[in-house]
Amino acid sequence: MKRRRLLVLGAGLPLAALIFVAMRATGVGLFAEKMRSAPVVIFVVMDTVRADRTSLCGYRYPTTPNLEELVRDGASHACYSHAPSTWTLPSHASFFTGVGPDQHRAGSGGGPEAMKWDSVTPLDERLPTLAEEMSARGYQTLLLSGNPVVAERMGLTRGFDHVAIGRRFTMMHDHRLAERLKGLLSVSRLDPKRPLFAFVNIADPHTPWTAIPDSAGFLPAREGMAAQPERRRYESGAMSSEEAERWLSHLSDVYDYSIWRADRSLGLILDVFRSRGWLDEDYRLVITSDHGEYLGEHQMVEHGREFFYEPVTRVPFIYY
Repeated sequence: MKRRRLLVLGAGLPLAALIFVAMRATGVGLFAEKMRSAPVVIFVVMDTVRADRTSLCGYRYPTTPNLEELVRDGASHACYSHAPSTWTLPSHASFFTGVGPDQHRAGSGGGPEAMKWDSVTPLDERLPTLAEEMSARGYQTLLLSGNPVVAERMGLTRGFDHVAIGRRFTMMHDHRLAERLKGLLSVSRLDPKRPLFAFVNIADPHTPWTAIPDSAGFLPAREGMAAQPERRRYESGAMSSEEAERWLSHLSDVYDYSIWRADRSLGLILDVFRSRGWLDEDYRLVITSDHGEYLGEHQMVEHGREFFYEPVTRVPFIYY
């Protein structure tokens, strides 16, 4: 049996710093291109996953069997980690730099326009990124994202040699993300003698949510849905209590199903890396989320708000 070193998770460390600790625990110096013995490093963000909706963290539905399998196989995990921010850009900027949103300022815009797409501030190019550091150590670097916010114009692709990003949130749902990874690995012509740093964003739990088929088993069949325009009616109190209960039940179910699909996508992604030989030798795997999701708590739905309640900040964290 292969010996594995486990990272003891420090409850007092910010999540972005924990990720940097995990990445730097590889013990790799410069000129890693001369030593394939340097561990492969894979960093996965399961976008918009709140910890309390994962069966890994005790949820009543079996939403994350692949995460549970990793823990049974020896992975360390935490169910009370907190994301750096409440939406994609500032959280990823913290993951990639190891500093908080108050320092990197990515995602801010100033005044009432702060949360609007065209006004947000990208990651400052003066801040070095994790991919740039790994590249300087001799790693080949690859980014695959089903979330279109993880983009060049947001400053999040610096340091990555090979990049593929979905143009819309549903473009790489389900098996399509793993299929795109196969294509990216084929065209990138990676050197098997050099170590790899790969980042993957699985965006299935982000709105709009996919329909639940009859075959799902643990959930009733449901039509797909998006948060808008009903979100405005719910948050303003325009819905009757009966309508709000029905709508939130539908929302809860499709969200749970999307986490199960994200977990299945994680399994497919790891199978692709395994089939290409990247998991044959020493490797490190980090899995977390960039934020959670409001599902009616505090009369709110979705994320990216100015409030930092647990449903939108508490996320799972796994290190293998």
